[in-house]
Amino acid sequence: MRTRSKLLLVLVALFTLYGCGTSNIAYVPQYLTLSMDEKRVSLPAILVKQKLENYNNLYITQRVLRLDDGSLVVYEDAKTDELYEFDTTTTLTTSEVFDAKKIYKVYANSHLYAYQLLLPNNKILNLIVQQDDTQELRFLYGMSTKKLNEIVKSLDANSTEAYYNDVVTIEDVNHALWSSWTVRKVHFTPLIVPLRQAGGAGA
Repeated sequence: MRTRSKLLLVLVALFTLYGCGTSNIAYVPQYLTLSMDEKRVSLPAILVKQKLENYNNLYITQRVLRLDDGSLVVYEDAKTDELYEFDTTTTLTTSEVFDAKKIYKVYANSHLYAYQLLLPNNKILNLIVQQDDTQELRFLYGMSTKKLNEIVKSLDANSTEAYYNDVVTIEDVNHALWSSWTVRKVHFTPLIVPLRQAGGAGA
């Protein structure tokens, strides 16, 4: 009986680990890669500008990348230290970071999300977010709706398409960052809190 119970626990753990799927966004010099389960998209990308932000328990790397079609996108990787984690769901954290008036969820699967954000200036920003861990959050934004749809379709042929086509595109490297990380948001909203327990992030 004890052996059977242990086997059942192992099976439940495996289902929990693999049933939700895996995803990632990463930049290795010359390539921006997005993956979900067995699918992968690699986009040739040149680093144009990089900025580092330090909020004591939260560290953010912001990269402006030029894709091979000449367009610019921003890739942000935000990580807490080992004693902290993001406090809310992926959608709520994203809304706070970008001061979004409204979020239109285009796609969500395996901890990878595609959104169209209505910004305070009433412009629409395309955004892909990846978060499978409460201690790390990745943003990719500034692409056209055509490019957003191409990326998501490459990862999931059955995905729906984003609706709004009149969106923010990045024209100026020096004005490329649309996120708004502040001390108030990070520590007093708060976006991060002392680590409670290990676990995946939710939408």
